[in-house]
Amino acid sequence: MLGGVLSRIKKKKIGKILERLSQQIPIKNYRKIKDYLYEFPDMLDLVPKVVETTQQFFPNEFLVLDIYDDPECNDRYLVLYIKPQNYNESFYKRLEEVRECYLYELIDKKGWIQLMWR
Repeated sequence: MLGGVLSRIKKKKIGKILERLSQQIPIKNYRKIKDYLYEFPDMLDLVPKVVETTQQFFPNEFLVLDIYDDPECNDRYLVLYIKPQNYNESFYKRLEEVRECYLYELIDKKGWIQLMWR
């Protein structure tokens, strides 16, 4: 009984987080991301922080939240893609600055999120 209640609470929290994020950026593979966050709830507070930080550093760039899923080697993680207007030194510097803002928080997480560009 308690497990079912906790499961519903976790699903509701995940739904609220994804709903809020989807108002800020596109989310590809919504169902897979929802399942991933259910499996790795330690990422629930970090994902919005990564998105918001990235938006601050890249206010004019197109961002998309997706999931990398390689079934052959059982490798899955969240990916926040940036589509930059210009690939220049400033872009790469800001990319590293964003990563520095959250990488230390991934140390004790079972899940993972990667910042990449397209």
